[in-house]
Amino acid sequence: MKNDYNKISEGSSSEILQTTSNHTDGVNTQSSEKIINSDTTKESAVGMNKKIYTTTILKSKWLIISFVVVIISGASVWYIINKSLTEKEYQQNLKEFVLESGKASMALAYICEDLRSIWHDYIFEDKEYFINSSGTFTRYCYDGDEYCSNFSEAVNRKIRWNEKNLPSTIFESYEKAKRLYKEMTPPISRYKDIHVYIKQMFKAMERLHELSHNPTGNLSTYSSECNSAVTEYTSALSDLTNESNIDFSEINSNTSEDDDEFSD
Repeated sequence: MKNDYNKISEGSSSEILQTTSNHTDGVNTQSSEKIINSDTTKESAVGMNKKIYTTTILKSKWLIISFVVVIISGASVWYIINKSLTEKEYQQNLKEFVLESGKASMALAYICEDLRSIWHDYIFEDKEYFINSSGTFTRYCYDGDEYCSNFSEAVNRKIRWNEKNLPSTIFESYEKAKRLYKEMTPPISRYKDIHVYIKQMFKAMERLHELSHNPTGNLSTYSSECNSAVTEYTSALSDLTNESNIDFSEINSNTSEDDDEFSD
């Protein structure tokens, strides 16, 4: 009986151990499956994050590239438009400069010729009396006429009369031409080659302005300098017209045909 009890006890213990072992194995298997599933989930999450990160990077790169392309395109369009507007503005300024400098140079040349004539007549015609009403000189004295003791005084008296009585448009054209020249200097790249002629025209106009306000030398050298300034202006204007692609035909100026010279 005792032996049977022992057998039963041993059998029960074996079954209990087997059951416990099976349960433990099941738990371990489930734990392993959970761990595997957890690792798989983590790997999937990491892969998904990498994919999202890669997609984000690609989108960012495309956005940056698109932004750069837009900026470059916009800058190119702005450059083309600005260049076109700058060239048109330069052309307009050049046309106005040719017109205004032509008016000023022609008027200044006539003033120089008038001074040369007064200088000549004082020395060779004895015209020593200044008529204030007309700004001319005569040999004989009348009421109100001013006597000039030498040719320098006679010329300076005429210069003062010119400043007071000549139309302001003469000097306005000169000032406009100076302003336009400054606006065109330095020249834009397209017109660098022809700027040398514009500069020559400006220098010749400046020289005529100086000669009309401050005659120097003797009568012969003064006449020669006036002739030279007129020739320089008309020559530079001719070169400018021939070398540039700008149409000056709409400018109502005959300065290019002004071949008048001062006689000695």
